[in-house]
Amino acid sequence: MRRRLSPSHLIRTAIRGRDSAFHPRHTGYKWFLLANVMLGTFMAVLDSTIVNVGLPKIMASFGVGLDKIEWVITAYMLSMAVMLPTSGWMADRFGYKRMYFWGLLLFTLGSLLCGMSVDENTLILSRIIQGLGAGTLQPPFLTEHSYIMLSLYIRGFAMGILFTPLSTISLLQIPREKMAQASGLANTIRQLGGSLGIAILATLLSTRVAYHTQMYGQAIQATSPAYRATVTQLGYSIQHQAGSSPSTALKQGQALIVSNLGKQAFIQGVDDDFMFAAFATLIGGIPIIFLRVKKKKSAS
Repeated sequence: MRRRLSPSHLIRTAIRGRDSAFHPRHTGYKWFLLANVMLGTFMAVLDSTIVNVGLPKIMASFGVGLDKIEWVITAYMLSMAVMLPTSGWMADRFGYKRMYFWGLLLFTLGSLLCGMSVDENTLILSRIIQGLGAGTLQPPFLTEHSYIMLSLYIRGFAMGILFTPLSTISLLQIPREKMAQASGLANTIRQLGGSLGIAILATLLSTRVAYHTQMYGQAIQATSPAYRATVTQLGYSIQHQAGSSPSTALKQGQALIVSNLGKQAFIQGVDDDFMFAAFATLIGGIPIIFLRVKKKKSAS
């Protein structure tokens, strides 16, 4: 029995021919996909702040005060925050493409309802729908965020277990009359080590971010056909979405690419910081292997 094709599958088959730029095997498809994802996430982030510009006009149009209209911003941020922990799990379960599509559809529907709002309550409800869609648009980043937070939780749990035995071992062989001096010296060194470590890691982060930014900048060739096609596609999308002029839209597209490269360089710099901290911790833990603690004999 022949499988019945859905309308969406028929549309994709008609548009994505073998020679079409929208076909996954086409060399320019990855740039089209990148531009699509970047535009969706760009609009989601933009809507979280751009409404601040229109708040005075909204207050005047609806005749409400700041205590009521501030929920236009708060509702969007809260609904997006609710979806962020959920969207990563849903994307892993149902697929990133499907969740991105439904998130973009929900975000677009919320934007349409915001434009059709007749009072502040309808606008706040529309912003909630818009925020739910915006939170669903970013599951890949949420997955990375969950991974980072899990790593930080494990590190914090290990530090809580580590401090008490380490303090006990360091003061175990100190005579009672010198305990106060040794304890003060140990706390001083700990505080100095924390301050010095922050300074070293902050300097390392700045240096590595600058290095990765330079490497990514050198990898981009402004004269390459792929780069020009990406900038042109972004320019067309921004021009139709934001109503910018063609020259302004092209500049905004270039700025969007530079912004994403900067974010990626920062992420690489943070990774280098964590690697350095892990290496320093590993070296600092080597002397613990050679420690010998004499067990006290129990009184018989």
